[in-house]
Amino acid sequence: MTLPKPPSFYIKRNITITTSGVCSDVSLRCALDAMGANRVMFSVDYPFEKTAVASRFIREARVSQTERAQVASENAKQILRMIDPIGNENAHCSSHHRAQLGREISVANADYAYRNSALNP
Repeated sequence: MTLPKPPSFYIKRNITITTSGVCSDVSLRCALDAMGANRVMFSVDYPFEKTAVASRFIREARVSQTERAQVASENAKQILRMIDPIGNENAHCSSHHRAQLGREISVANADYAYRNSALNP
C-alpha cells in the first residue's frame, strides 16, 4: 500500500509533542523546526520537574513571541477545543463546561501559587 503523502505529513497533522522534562533551547528549537510551532506544547513533568524552573525556561526561551504564545497556550486551547480555528475562544464549550474548566484552572493556579510560595518551603 502506498500512502498518498509522505509519513511526515500524517505525523505533523496528528501528533503533538510536549516540552515535559526538557528545559533546553536546542531541544525546543529542534522540536519547533521538526514539527512546526502549532504541534509543540509546553508542559511540566511534575513532580519530577520543578514548575518554577520550567516556567522560567519557557518565559526566557530563545524563540519568537509568536512561537512562545503558541507553545505556552494557544496550541493547548486549540487541541482542547477551547478555541476554534478562526479564534473564537471556548467555541466548542457549553457554559457548564466553561464554568467547570474555569474552576479547574483556578484550582491549578492556586496549587501552582502555593507550591511556589514562601508558605511551601
